Order: sequence, then structure tokens, then C-alpha cells
Amino acid sequence: MPYRFDTLEEFEDSFAFMHGDKPRGLRLFVLGDSENKRLEACQVVKRVIEGILDSAKQSKLIKGYDVMPVDLLDVGSLPARSASYLVCTIGSRLDTGHLIVPIFRNIQNNLGLPQIVFDMGLPAVFSVNQEEYWNVRNPSKRDCYDVLMVEDVGGSE
Repeated sequence: MPYRFDTLEEFEDSFAFMHGDKPRGLRLFVLGDSENKRLEACQVVKRVIEGILDSAKQSKLIKGYDVMPVDLLDVGSLPARSASYLVCTIGSRLDTGHLIVPIFRNIQNNLGLPQIVFDMGLPAVFSVNQEEYWNVRNPSKRDCYDVLMVEDVGGSE
């Protein structure tokens, strides 16, 4: 069942406990209107996820891992199937026991990506503003991800 974290402290205290035994099920929206606050929060998220994956590697649940920021504006405006290809490439590493957890940002041109990631059973983090969050294709997929609130959504920076 997805969980809403209202503070970074709550996230740091609880996320690893909640998901430590299921590293492939790490799915999270980092939600806030301030891109700077979301970027700061993503650094904390990356550190927490790396801790989870370090433990998973020591327990031999996985052989290796990468937690990698992916700015979809740097990759260009990907049509849906190109975004799917990117996710498939990431997912193909699972066969070798290497888990990749992307931290996607600037998904406004790829609002179907959370569904693709979920349907493929892959872990991912999406840093989104309120508009992107509410416009994710197949709204039921929003309910499949935990949400970290980095500020009062709709509030001032």
C-alpha cells in the first residue's frame, strides 16, 4: 500500500524499513512545486535508496546497483516508445542481478513513464510538480507509488 511522507525526516526514518526487503519495488514520487527543493530532496532519496541497495547487495539479493538521475530534457523530448526503450534498457540489467534505480525529472513530455515502469515491475523515482503529478497517464498508477511531499504543494517557494 502506498504511503505519503510529509517530511524528509519521516521519509528517512521510514522508507528503508518499509522497503528494505523489496529493492525492486522501490517506487516514489517526489512532489513539490519548487524544482530546487525537489532536487535537494532527491539527494536525500538517493542516499536512502543507496543504503537500501547496499544492504540488498550484502544480503545477496542483488549483485550490484546504480541510482542514477535522469533528466529527460537532457535526453531530449522522447516519444512514448523511446521512453519505453530507455526503461527497457534499464530493466534489462535485472537479468545480470544489477539493479538500476533511475530518478527521473522533467517528465512533462513522458507522462506515461510511471505506468510503463510500474507495468514492467521496475523501481523508479519521479521528481514532479503538481501539474505533472495530476497529469500522469492512467491516474490509477499514481496510487501505486509512495509520495514524498517536499513542501506544501501549491504554496510559495
